[in-house]
Amino acid sequence: MMNGEPNDGQVSDTYIDNIIKQLEISDGSQATSCVRSVFVRNDAGTFLRKLDERIKYYDNEIEKLCNFQYQSFVKSFHELLQVRKDTTSMKNELLKNNQMMQEAGQSLAKKTEALIKEYHRQTNIQQTIEALSQAFPVFETYRKLQECMEEKKLYPALKLLEQLETKHLVLVKEHRWSELIQHNIAKFRNQIRNESHNELKNFLENVATHADKIGKSAFAQAAARLDIDRRYYILEEDRRRDQQQQQQQQTDGSADLALINMNITETIDFSPIYKSLHINVFLNCKEEFSKHYQREKQKQAPVIMDVPPKMHESFDAFKKYLQRVTGFFIVEDHVMNTTEGLIDQRFYYELSERATQQLLAVLRRAVSTSYNPELMLDMKIVVVLFCAAIKESGFPVTPLLDVLMEL
Repeated sequence: MMNGEPNDGQVSDTYIDNIIKQLEISDGSQATSCVRSVFVRNDAGTFLRKLDERIKYYDNEIEKLCNFQYQSFVKSFHELLQVRKDTTSMKNELLKNNQMMQEAGQSLAKKTEALIKEYHRQTNIQQTIEALSQAFPVFETYRKLQECMEEKKLYPALKLLEQLETKHLVLVKEHRWSELIQHNIAKFRNQIRNESHNELKNFLENVATHADKIGKSAFAQAAARLDIDRRYYILEEDRRRDQQQQQQQQTDGSADLALINMNITETIDFSPIYKSLHINVFLNCKEEFSKHYQREKQKQAPVIMDVPPKMHESFDAFKKYLQRVTGFFIVEDHVMNTTEGLIDQRFYYELSERATQQLLAVLRRAVSTSYNPELMLDMKIVVVLFCAAIKESGFPVTPLLDVLMEL
């Protein structure tokens, strides 16, 4: 054997080492072929020796690794025991804290429930205060309204009705009692409307009472313009009064002057008709009130125009009759000109046209039944005075003057 060349033993060891490395890194599929090659080369002894050495090497490595890992295991175990101790302490602390939290939570829940109840109570109180603050003006206004109705102060009652409906009730309409007030308001409206009709009735009665006085004043004014003697408008009762004053030396003509200067508003109080109209306008019943007024005037006109018994035989009764008719239509003309739409020109014309026809009948009857020429002449002068007095009121006097020309 030459120096420097490997001997068979070295070759065999190297070969066996390679076989073992191949076995170590293989997945076991080449184990059979490797073992077969060893036995073919008769290196079984070497292979077993090398394999035993390799096993011992790995045993030593495993032992070293286990020794190292054991120390870490022991250390970790001790740490785990400490963690267990800390965990137990923490668990106890958590249990204690949980108990405290449970107790605190129950207390908080009770306080929260009490707070919610208190909040609801405060809310209810606040809502009650707000409701009362809204309801108080309603009740106060309603109380004043009742007082006005009891005292028959209709116009202030209307103002209070307007406040209730437009300002106060809209804020409390969700309350049941507001419906009762609303129902009573409707009753008050009807009551106010009925009271306005009563005011109208009193006004018409006042007109009927003072129509002759107003007519006498119109006659006096016309007589002054036409320079007609006062005996054509004064009545027997006026003459008796003048005689008494002459006896007492108290007559100075002031009565005639007052009669001439008398204004219609000094004799008739028109405020009831104005107030009644205003009330019905406020109640949106103007048209209904206008029709009611016209119906009442149509009823009153025949009463005014009614001819007294034996009027054609009495000059005094004839004058008083025409003065009453004059006063009636002067008042009606004043109402037409001082109210908006209560009556119109058409209604006044129809009313005066019927009166004209009746006056024509009265004149013709007077002519046919009277046999006293002086009385007839006096009546004609009175009719002229009547036409002059009533003409300014829009009364149609032409037919009457035409009849006078025929007499």
